[in-house]
Amino acid sequence: MIDKNSNEWQSVPLWVSIGLLGFKEKKSTIITVAMLFLCGILFYANSGWGSPTSLSAFAWFGAYIGVTGWFALAAIWATQKGLWK
Repeated sequence: MIDKNSNEWQSVPLWVSIGLLGFKEKKSTIITVAMLFLCGILFYANSGWGSPTSLSAFAWFGAYIGVTGWFALAAIWATQKGLWK
């Protein structure tokens, strides 16, 4: 669990604090990131944004996976800095 009132949390970079805005527990963060990634893959493969070969579908998929990767990188950064208690 992240104590968001601690001194360590107050000194994290902005991209990490925004990426972990609604998350406090490591387990729920990992499950959420995995589910987001899986849902993005399945939505794209099921032609959710149009034909998977179209440029706009690929752009939306790239943006979605990019944001999911941002959440994952924020969680990895917090793990490496020992913010999870």
